[in-house]
Amino acid sequence: MPVVPKLCVTVPCKGRLDFLKRTAPAIVGQADVRYCLVDYDCPDDCGGWIERAFPEEIASGRLTVERVAPRPHFNKGAAHNIGARRLIRDGAEHVCFLDADTVCHPGFVDWLRAHLVPDRFLISGLTPTGAEHPGLVGFLVVPAPLFAASGGFDEWFEEWGGEDLEYRLRLHLEHGARYDEVPLSLFDEIPHGDDLRIRFRKLASPDASNRLNLVYWARKLRRRTGKSLVDLDAVAQRLFDRIPRRNVGPVSR
Repeated sequence: MPVVPKLCVTVPCKGRLDFLKRTAPAIVGQADVRYCLVDYDCPDDCGGWIERAFPEEIASGRLTVERVAPRPHFNKGAAHNIGARRLIRDGAEHVCFLDADTVCHPGFVDWLRAHLVPDRFLISGLTPTGAEHPGLVGFLVVPAPLFAASGGFDEWFEEWGGEDLEYRLRLHLEHGARYDEVPLSLFDEIPHGDDLRIRFRKLASPDASNRLNLVYWARKLRRRTGKSLVDLDAVAQRLFDRIPRRNVGPVSR
C-alpha cells in the first residue's frame, strides 16, 4: 500500500465528463496529492475515462475510482461520503471536496497544504462585493477525525443545493470547529446553466429544491441546537448568509 498523502481530494461525477476532462488534470498527478473519483452511475463512464487517461496514477495508487450503481438520481452528499470514507480508510488526514466543474489554478494545492490544521475546516473566500462565489460554496476541506466525528454529509439532501451549507454549519456549531477561507484567486467554476444542476434530480426546479432543503435544515438546526438561523452570531451566519440566492420563500422557524 502506497503512503497516503496528507491532502486527498474527492470528486463526484454524474454526467459531467466534459467538465472533468478540463479540471482533473490540474490535480491528478500532482506530487503528494491523492485523488478519488466517485463515478456515481455516470452515463459517460467517467471512471473508465480517468483510468485510461491516467494509468500511471492508477497503478501507483495516487488515483482511485469508487463506482456506485445503480443510482438514477444524483445525491451529492452520498457521493462525497463515499469518496471521503474510501480515502480515510486508506489513511487520509484531510479530505478536500471538489466538484467536477471546479477549476484549480496553480498554487491551489500548495496553499491548502500550508493551511491544514487538525481543528479547522476550509471554505471558499468572499468576492470583492462581500458575497460568496455561488459556484464554489460546495468547496470544503475537512480533517479526517472531524469528518468521522460528524458523520459526514447529511444524505437526506436528494435534491439540488443545501447539503454543503448544512454540513459546514454543523461542523462549526455542533463540533466546535473553526474555519479559514481560501482565496478565490486560487480556484474557479466552469460556468453552466441550471439544467445541469437538476438533470439527475427528482425536482426539475432549483427554486423548489432550495425551498425544500432550506426548510429542512432550518428545522434540523432548531431541533438539534435550539436555535434558528437568525439567532446565530456573525461567525456562524458567515457560513450560510452571504450567498446570492434565488427567491426561496419564507423559512419556518
